[in-house]
Amino acid sequence: MANKRLLGAFVVAVFLLVWGPNGSGQTPVALPPVTKGTVFVVGDIVQQGFEPRAQVVGELMKKSLDETPNSIAFLNGDNSNDSGCQEDFDRVDKTIWGELNSRYRGRVFAVVGNHELWCNKTNPFHFFYWYNSAFETWGNDWFDFFRTGWRLFRVNSESMERSTDTLQRLRRKETLDWFSRELQLVPSNVCTAVFLHRPPFSSGNFASPAWVMPLYHLMYRVGNDYWASGHDHIRDQLPPLDPDGNVNWNHGIYGDIVGTGGAIPHSLVDPVTRKTREPRWKAYGEEVSVNVLGILRLDVEPGRLYRQFVPVAQVPGVTYPRTTVTCHGNPPGYIEPLDNPNP
Repeated sequence: MANKRLLGAFVVAVFLLVWGPNGSGQTPVALPPVTKGTVFVVGDIVQQGFEPRAQVVGELMKKSLDETPNSIAFLNGDNSNDSGCQEDFDRVDKTIWGELNSRYRGRVFAVVGNHELWCNKTNPFHFFYWYNSAFETWGNDWFDFFRTGWRLFRVNSESMERSTDTLQRLRRKETLDWFSRELQLVPSNVCTAVFLHRPPFSSGNFASPAWVMPLYHLMYRVGNDYWASGHDHIRDQLPPLDPDGNVNWNHGIYGDIVGTGGAIPHSLVDPVTRKTREPRWKAYGEEVSVNVLGILRLDVEPGRLYRQFVPVAQVPGVTYPRTTVTCHGNPPGYIEPLDNPNP
């Protein structure tokens, strides 16, 4: 199986040199004259014992890709939500997600998550399984999405783990250096969206600021417009936040957590008090759903995107509004703090 995946990955790598994504920061050669497109997003998908949940989300993803012109999908990590070993990806292959991986190679982009590195951090099977995994750049790359005026970044948030290990510290520095350089090269008339596994903020229990806040500081400084993650197995639609977690309607970054792909659901129960918390930014339009299955739909066009959660099953009386994210400039005079890689 590994040889098959390596061959497939090589073929896709050659294809991507022409179309994108491209971790080197070079603009793809020939973009079709399309000014609108759709990105479907979900993470935290196939987990042993919960395969039927992942199957129905996969069926929704396949239907959405089939019926939506100029559409792609980002799988935001822990797409195999077990231990990241080959047998875990064999389990993925037995669901509809295996078909999506093999038949939608130029349209499905897999982000790496923490579960997918448990088996082997040095040579994770994630990069051999997913045809479009950015294996040649350790999960970090970007591409211009047609001519929509959007540059889409995929970032390996696991490379940002704080550690005393020399190799891990090097990966963290390389990711930060690459991300800083590529963000600053984005033309001023191009909007940016970042897809990664760990969220900087969440009203649940799995925000990961120790991993991703240095990335968020960079995103805020250059005026990044949007981010989407998984990791917390909830749906959390967040208002525009600055690095301190304050709502900033002028320069804050809108975000979504979409850990609704089928893995065991999380909740808003505080692990200490055992009481259910209210969403932290509810007064500012934050919407949180627990134990829900579905995908996020992002309709992008020059200068803005529209986001809406699409559930597997409609519940009477429950609606998911379509909201607008408008691109914005960077905050004047903002300087991000120095990175601290120590655990």
